Amino acid sequence: MVNLACKWTLLMLFQINDGVMRYGELKRTVTGISEKMLTTELSMLLKIN
Repeated sequence: MVNLACKWTLLMLFQINDGVMRYGELKRTVTGISEKMLTTELSMLLKIN
């Protein structure tokens, strides 16, 4: 079971809701997230799809 209620996951999904974003754009818009956490969360979202 996947936890979509994670703080970072919800913020990321909110940001990419309007369309495709590059990694750097997403990192700039989700303030406070580390590169490791961003990569981990993106990998988790890719596994869901």
